[in-house]
Amino acid sequence: GKLEEAELSTRRAIKLQPDLVEAHSNLGNVLRDLGKLEEAELSYRKAIELKPDYAEAHSNLGNVMRDLGNLQEAEKSINKSLELNPKNESIKHNLINLLTIYKPKKIESNLLYIINEEFKEINLVHKDNLLITDDEAIRIYKDGLKIYRKFNLNLEINLSQIYFRNEVNLN
Repeated sequence: GKLEEAELSTRRAIKLQPDLVEAHSNLGNVLRDLGKLEEAELSYRKAIELKPDYAEAHSNLGNVMRDLGNLQEAEKSINKSLELNPKNESIKHNLINLLTIYKPKKIESNLLYIINEEFKEINLVHKDNLLITDDEAIRIYKDGLKIYRKFNLNLEINLSQIYFRNEVNLN
C-alpha cells in the first residue's frame, strides 16, 4: 500500500546497482500500479535490454502496452514471453486477457488464438432481460465442452485470488 515509498526504494537500489535486472522490472511493476505507464514501459525495456531472455519482463511489458492501447506491441511482447517460458500459466492468462480486446492478424500462428476464435463461435443468444433458459445454458456448456475435448485443454488453474487489475467485471 506504500507505492511511492516502494518506488523510491527501488530507484535507490537501481542507483546503487544499475545492472540489477529484477530491480528494473520491479520498478516497472510499481510504476504500473501508480498509473505511470510510460515510465513503467521504460523500466521493463531496460530490464529486457539487460537480460533479453527475461520472460517476466516481456510479459509485463505486454501488459503495459495493452494498457497504453498498443495492442500489436502487447501481442509481440507476450508472445516473446511465452516463447521464453511456454509453461508459465500467468503468461498464458496475460495473452488470454489480451484476446478479450484484440484480434490478432494471424490467427493460425498460435493455438490459443485458434481456440479463442472457436469459443467466440459459440452462439450466445442475447435477450433484453439478459436471462437465458436452462436449455440454452446446457447447449452453451456442451458447445464449450466440445472445444475443450477437441484441444485436450487443461481447465485447472492455480490462481487463488482475483487480482485488482482484472479487466473483467465479475459483477
